[in-house]
Amino acid sequence: MSLYPILWAAEHAPVRDAEERAILSALVLKGDFDGSNCYRSYPTLARIARIDPKTAGSKCRAMEKRGILRRQTGPKPEGWKKLPKDKKPVVWEVMIPAEFWSPIQLEEINAQRQERGRVPITQENRPALPEAPPKAARSDKGKPRPERRKKRERGDSQSPRSNESGGTHSPLAGGLTVPSRGDSQSPNPPIEPSDITSSPLPPTDALASPESQAQTREEEGDFLNLQPQPQPTGADAPHGGRRAAAEELVLSLPWREGGPTASQLKSLTVLVDAAWSAGWSSEALRQELVADLGGVRSLYGVWASRLKELPAPRPAQKARPALPPRCGDARHDSYVPLDRNLYGDEGPRPCPVCHPTAIAKAQESLR
Repeated sequence: MSLYPILWAAEHAPVRDAEERAILSALVLKGDFDGSNCYRSYPTLARIARIDPKTAGSKCRAMEKRGILRRQTGPKPEGWKKLPKDKKPVVWEVMIPAEFWSPIQLEEINAQRQERGRVPITQENRPALPEAPPKAARSDKGKPRPERRKKRERGDSQSPRSNESGGTHSPLAGGLTVPSRGDSQSPNPPIEPSDITSSPLPPTDALASPESQAQTREEEGDFLNLQPQPQPTGADAPHGGRRAAAEELVLSLPWREGGPTASQLKSLTVLVDAAWSAGWSSEALRQELVADLGGVRSLYGVWASRLKELPAPRPAQKARPALPPRCGDARHDSYVPLDRNLYGDEGPRPCPVCHPTAIAKAQESLR
């Protein structure tokens, strides 16, 4: 992969639309420095460009007719040779014009192509590409469409304006009269604060009573119950959420490009849920699945086999007991050897004089 083909595909290639741009960029992203050895399946290109796989194939063939792509006839890449016969996609060579590179860059690229047995790039075999054909115009553009609803006219455009701000001479509907602002006909007197409260205040002694405090705690508890609580995930999630958590774990595995199919995702999700029921945690299960994947051709087959043959989960190790303090007496500097599983090779040992029962208690805790 090189930066020059990516820049050409993203900015300078004479593509017709955004779908061709996305497909061309996805091809050169997996190709060589000169645009050779570009191969990706149509489903993968369709997933990147958000189109149908058949549309991805037609877009590639359209760019082939215009000279942007060419089927590579020379030696194929090693990764392509390892694919199954029914999974080998077309190997494309992106026809980047020779004028795109500077003379120094073109000299370096041709030197590398000569080492790989490829023909050097020249103005004759890599001429400038024609501009992309314009997109077809809509057949109904500019034609009247009476079936569409006409826009409603806003306001009364025939009403004459008056000299006063914000007024017109239009007659009012139904003989209504509008009083001037500030002239209120309401007989209500001005609002004054009322002497009667909506609910009487509790006495001061009642606020400190045990009954009121218990009611306050009950109300606070009801309020806290309304707050959103964190939901458990993974093996601790409820039955309805365990399937989504298992699917998330399966999708987080290091799949190759394309990801799992719908049937593979469903099968592995059921096996992950069964492993959780057997006592496996999500982290331990993931470590068991991603270990030693070098040279594996079928990731789904390996993971399905490992999930079906999982041993019993390893029990959690007991914590080591705390070391007793050292007495500091010079006569008690001799420490007796203990079991290495108890305190390890490093660290002080209990003094047999100051702590005669420490060794027996520590050894008993490991049984």
